[in-house]
Amino acid sequence: MKKSGFLKAALIAAVFAILTGGVVWAAAGIVKMTGGSKYFLVKTVNVQGVIRTDRGKVDTFAKSLAGKNMFELEEKKLRRIDDIWVEKVEIKKIFPDTVKVIIFEERPIASVRIGKECFIAAASGTLIPDKCSGGEMVMHKGTEKEQLVSFLKIYDKTPEMHGSRALLKPMHFELVVEGVLYKCGYDESVTDMFRIYNSRISGRYARVDYVDMRLRGKIYVNGVKNVSG
Repeated sequence: MKKSGFLKAALIAAVFAILTGGVVWAAAGIVKMTGGSKYFLVKTVNVQGVIRTDRGKVDTFAKSLAGKNMFELEEKKLRRIDDIWVEKVEIKKIFPDTVKVIIFEERPIASVRIGKECFIAAASGTLIPDKCSGGEMVMHKGTEKEQLVSFLKIYDKTPEMHGSRALLKPMHFELVVEGVLYKCGYDESVTDMFRIYNSRISGRYARVDYVDMRLRGKIYVNGVKNVSG
């Protein structure tokens, strides 16, 4: 009985191995056939998302995909588009022969002056060379990229700051909004503090010299309160 049970188990295992091997062989055969078929060669390349990126470089990249096999296209193996505005590229396959190239560009937040040079600062912190116009944020000597990225996040989320110029210092940044000087820390809570100040505090003062938000959760106002306040 034991011998019979062993033979039965061995037979089942052998059949399973044959069937499994057959499936693998069949799958490999399909990949090989489709890989060599002209039916799956790229004939159409559609591009979207180009605003600031050099269109010529994008077109060159798109042309390089024509004629390639759809099954062999892998994003990680494709050459990069050499343009500072390109954050990433996504490839979508539409079988049998169409590819969509989606360009994700750096998102500009503010113009920044560092010394005598000017840049467009993107949300990622990437600095893109630009012509100076005189309306840039000024990045003080000693301020690190970490502070710049934090400032860009705060500025992006705080509409009340938009249109104002800022001075970025190593420990805090300063900006003037509607004639009022603000001193702020590089903490994202500044966005909420701005809204609290505008909705609950500013109305109490007849004149404000400056508002200090350098400490998280603390708003200090230097000014003259209303008589009724």
